[in-house]
Amino acid sequence: MFLLKMDINIDDPLFLITNVFAVWIIAMSLGLLFAIGQCYVPEITKVRGILTRPLFFISGVFFSMQDIPKEYWSYLDWNPILHAIELTRHAAYSTYPTEAVSEFYLLACTIVLLFFALAVYHVSWKQALSR
Repeated sequence: MFLLKMDINIDDPLFLITNVFAVWIIAMSLGLLFAIGQCYVPEITKVRGILTRPLFFISGVFFSMQDIPKEYWSYLDWNPILHAIELTRHAAYSTYPTEAVSEFYLLACTIVLLFFALAVYHVSWKQALSR
């Protein structure tokens, strides 16, 4: 947009950076868990592919929560990536509604995944290196 000389207006850039950072921590945590798991079970890459495709499609990249009927929100609302994308849309445009998502849920999932990944790494890093 900058190269096309269009105005870039982000209503809350700090909140946008926070959401991107949370998604980055989630991705690093899941990557660490899958990497350690792959040291013990080489076929985990097949499971990773099976798990990540549905997460990508229900993450809200292709659609907004406002496009889905409210009775189906509870089925999609467990995905923290969906919360991050919807909150990032709200950070860019403050008029975007956030009634379906929660910042607390995103940050809680981020902290839990980071703690779990670091705990698994701390317990098994010596065994993983010796394989």
